Amino acid sequence: MLVLNQGTGTITGYPAGAHGDLAPTSLLSLAGGSNPYQMVFDPSGNVWVIEGGTNTLVEYASAQLADGSPTPHVTISSSGSSSLTNPMSLVFDGAGDAWVLNCGNATVVEFTAAQLAQSGSPTPVVTLSNNGTTFSGDYSLTMDAAGDLWTADYGTDAVIEFLPSQIAASGAPAAHVTLSATGSSLVGPTGLTFDLGGDLWVANTDNSTVVEFPPADLAASGTPTPAVTLHDDGSGSISAPHNLGIDRAGDLWVASTGTNAASGYTPAQLVTGAPVPAEELRGVDTELGSPVSILFPPPAGTAGYRFVAGDGGIFAYGDAGFYGSTGSIRISQPMVGMAATPDDLGYWEVAADGGIFAYGDAQFYGSTGSIHLQRPVVGMAATPDGKGYWLVASDGGIFAYGNATFYGSTGSLTLNRPVVGMAATPDGRGYWLVASDGGIFDYGNAGFYGSTGSLTLNRPVVGMAATADGRGYWLVASDGGIFAYGDATFYGSTGSISLREPMVGMAATPDGRGYWLVAADGGIFAYGDAPFLGSMGSANIGEAIVGIEGD
Repeated sequence: MLVLNQGTGTITGYPAGAHGDLAPTSLLSLAGGSNPYQMVFDPSGNVWVIEGGTNTLVEYASAQLADGSPTPHVTISSSGSSSLTNPMSLVFDGAGDAWVLNCGNATVVEFTAAQLAQSGSPTPVVTLSNNGTTFSGDYSLTMDAAGDLWTADYGTDAVIEFLPSQIAASGAPAAHVTLSATGSSLVGPTGLTFDLGGDLWVANTDNSTVVEFPPADLAASGTPTPAVTLHDDGSGSISAPHNLGIDRAGDLWVASTGTNAASGYTPAQLVTGAPVPAEELRGVDTELGSPVSILFPPPAGTAGYRFVAGDGGIFAYGDAGFYGSTGSIRISQPMVGMAATPDDLGYWEVAADGGIFAYGDAQFYGSTGSIHLQRPVVGMAATPDGKGYWLVASDGGIFAYGNATFYGSTGSLTLNRPVVGMAATPDGRGYWLVASDGGIFDYGNAGFYGSTGSLTLNRPVVGMAATADGRGYWLVASDGGIFAYGDATFYGSTGSISLREPMVGMAATPDGRGYWLVAADGGIFAYGDAPFLGSMGSANIGEAIVGIEGD
């Protein structure tokens, strides 16, 4: 975890799970007078820092994020057009372009990825100006999964959205959506972030609260009451919060300038109230000084995937690590699926009798291995923080372990076709079950976006995957045909190709802009932004592949 400290002009680093008055493992000192406001990762894993005191953007390569006072790899200075005037916030879009909020002249400007490749004073390709009701003392920018730009307007206690079409060229666009305050919902908003479920979290500096607006509240202008309001627990854990961060487990972190604290809350704690932080950094030894930004480094490498064979053999590619398998062990029932931990440093394998085999940092929370099941287990899904999992049987029976919550099942229903898999929503508050006819059964906060249950398919459905924001999903048939619903995009399929062996599963990339399909012989078919990193398609494997997970 990296923390940007405005008061001391430093970036301090801490190990995962750090808690208490813990000294940083690294301390990078910025140039004097920088007055930093925010830091973000670019798509390549380099850190960019907004320096309001010098009207610059500076980039530190990932290799520079250690002790010392390194010279920035790239420095972007203000051009003659006052492109950087007291810059406060920065966000990268899907193309790698940087959008910068200038508090000094009430503008938002865009620099292309090519302009950021080397130091200079480039002229922005787009400049958005205040139309009289926007950018009035704005403090923060973020983008949602659809590429919409959101700003936190400190001056008017509002949150404002612009569509991609509105920011494609210079101008003074009107807000597409404006969320205005009701009561104390928005009081000096300074920080914005979206969680994996598409909920918008806002840090209110002036009343020391953090509030949540679900997607339904973001669809139109209004004065919605927050679904969740987090208050200080009395210890200063939320005190003049400036910015927010979300780690890979889905924990929400709050940077509190009032008490020099960085406080983390698990998904289960994100309900209205004053929870005691599950994790917190605070104290003299932490060297936190007016922390204004929190970042969590992306996983090492670019991408990876693993698939599992019926005998429990694991085949790992890209940056997906191998942590063990049952490939050399005699097991009572064949494996039917797998799931990875959120940090990708471990995984579970599940057998047809519900037996669980945990490797790496995956923990064992329970199984049905010793229970007589009406129907075999056919798949599993893990909770966002990796502290629990669900198993699903072919009759749609659900078995929840650890912190996984039971939201419903089809175990007592008569199904037209057996259930073949499941997927969890990004926040772990719901899940989908999919049957071989493509029928979808949604539980908890999982939405129904469509199915093939009423269609005549050429081949049965064998698996599914959810989009990054949980507003859509893909189904894959054994011939590699893809059926996309909700905000899931079709990137390609093998439906018209003659396969050597049938498809058995699929996995989506972390950003939901691509997916992998895996066949029973270990052949991999990659679409969208999913890279091909290797396969077993040309090898002679002992047992057929039964499932895949990707990251």
